[in-house]
Amino acid sequence: MNLSLLQTFVTVVEMASLSGAARKLHLTQPAVSKHIQALEEHYGTQLLERVGRRIKLTEAGEILFRNSLEIMAIMEQTDQAIAESSAQIRGRLALGASNIPGHYILPAIVGRFKKAYPEAQITLEIGDTSQIISQLLEGKINVGVVGAWVKNRKLTGTKFAEDEICLIVPPDHPRAKDGAIEIKDLLKENLIWREKGSGTRMVIEEKLNQAGLSPEKLKIVLELGSTEAVISAVEAGLGAALVSRWATQKVEDLGRVVSLSVKNLDLKRDLYLVYPKQKSYPRVVQAFLDFVRE
Repeated sequence: MNLSLLQTFVTVVEMASLSGAARKLHLTQPAVSKHIQALEEHYGTQLLERVGRRIKLTEAGEILFRNSLEIMAIMEQTDQAIAESSAQIRGRLALGASNIPGHYILPAIVGRFKKAYPEAQITLEIGDTSQIISQLLEGKINVGVVGAWVKNRKLTGTKFAEDEICLIVPPDHPRAKDGAIEIKDLLKENLIWREKGSGTRMVIEEKLNQAGLSPEKLKIVLELGSTEAVISAVEAGLGAALVSRWATQKVEDLGRVVSLSVKNLDLKRDLYLVYPKQKSYPRVVQAFLDFVRE
């Protein structure tokens, strides 16, 4: 079996179109079609079917897609293991992080790691916690850093850093000079929320429920896909928001928002280093895990 055929098949599925896969792989669309046809002839069954303009997997296609991801991950690990067999740490290290650690914590750590291991080829993908967990399970990244612990038997991890969530309001907010508000006062606020799948949102909603306040009772006026967008919306006077202190330090120093604590609401949380549960790791991955734990 030619591995390039499997790569083409996986790319077609991920892009949901032959033309999209052709652009990503720098192939012609007829060449992509021939790869898919060769696979279908090899297995003697249809793997893809068209639904309108989109591509949909058949049952056999679902099986091949899952196994192709595993095969490609194994081949990548093999390539890395051979590349790293010399004394020097080198090879690809694919990191993923949710918004807060990805923007405010990891860059400095990655910089120090790169200085210690200049031959390491490092990429950093940023998404919400759910996306990072999915990429770990699919073998697209080696290590993730997320803002909420997600139980999964295929993954393991450890505490990475501490964070605290605070309420931010515009400087002209009626409560801006109070320093703190009661938890019941959140019911009076127009709140700007992170999207579903955000680790910050998961933690906030869990903490609110523990304190006896259902998140459903809050007045959510806007949901946004990043912490930066949430802070910008608060700066624009659209409402208040619960966000990480890692993200508010600079805008607070500039006087663009004011942070308040919420009485009787524990908004401290841990950030987690998460990675696949396996007996051994490529040397560059193990080196990074050891580096972060030091």
